[in-house]
Amino acid sequence: MPIMDERRIKFDLGAIREILKLSQFAALSVGLPSTDPSDIVLNPPAAAATFKFVGTEVTLGSEKLGALLVAYCIRSGIKIPRKGDRRVLVEPTMIILAFIQDHVITPIPQSATPDQARPCVVGSNASVELSLHRQR
Repeated sequence: MPIMDERRIKFDLGAIREILKLSQFAALSVGLPSTDPSDIVLNPPAAAATFKFVGTEVTLGSEKLGALLVAYCIRSGIKIPRKGDRRVLVEPTMIILAFIQDHVITPIPQSATPDQARPCVVGSNASVELSLHRQR
């Protein structure tokens, strides 16, 4: 079975409102006005969100929602995985950024240094290896 690395960042409606206040340039770049929305309606079947403003409504699909939220995360220091599949999931009360990377082959550790938390012990020479390690 492959190793699956999955990360989810969840944004409820309150967080989305705050993000719009803190990311006015990003909001403008995806087509939202610079004013605060009077309401936000999430539409899971359409994978979209409708932002209601005085006199107008703007509906954003998952691609633009993802761009807005990823831009906010980058500016805020929330780490975003660079590899893997990216998805924007719209639920009734929140929007989720999901990052999924499948490792079909078990990755080889990047570091050549052995794990210092536990001695590397193999076979019946365990006591010899431990005593040699302690003498150094």
